[in-house]
Amino acid sequence: MLILWDIDGTLLRTTHGVGREMYIRAFRSVLKADVTETVSSMSFAGRTDRSLVHEIGDAVGFTSDVVESAWPQIEQHMIEAAFELIRPDTTIALEGARQTLEMLSENGVAHALVTGNVETIGYHKLAMVGLDGFFEHGAFGGHHADRRLLPPIAIERYNTSRGTSFSTASAIIVGDAIGDVDCARAHDITSLAVTTGVQSA
Repeated sequence: MLILWDIDGTLLRTTHGVGREMYIRAFRSVLKADVTETVSSMSFAGRTDRSLVHEIGDAVGFTSDVVESAWPQIEQHMIEAAFELIRPDTTIALEGARQTLEMLSENGVAHALVTGNVETIGYHKLAMVGLDGFFEHGAFGGHHADRRLLPPIAIERYNTSRGTSFSTASAIIVGDAIGDVDCARAHDITSLAVTTGVQSA
């Protein structure tokens, strides 16, 4: 069995509005736009960083082409902000996360990530709470705006690296948001919705 884990709201949470601040800083630096008001009313649950960047850009008047062209620079500025803002004192592992990962690992269950985070940011968050050692593979919010495209990427990456033959039939997606359930349904993958996030998945 291969479990594909979401990060935010499933394994950990960040505090002090650090997620929103990453977007604010990135848009200010790259596109010289103040998106503070825009991000203050947005829901991030179950979304990918790339889709959120497009939605924010559209809300403040940028075309999709402009945002997509700026994406590499926006991503880099988000990473820089993440390393400054996401620290052990602004990141909290959710109760039971470590124990669950340890128990499953001891019983031969494989782990990978399917998360809306940009890859570097996702691993940085996990490192802040000491959970990064459980994960070496996954699919991330910088790969595609559409989260539904991520599960096959995560499975293929894991299989290629480990020489395994997991498929959608032998995978489970664990997450806290409607987007997690939707991306599982898109590939007939079993999903397990947890109640630790902001949505009733």
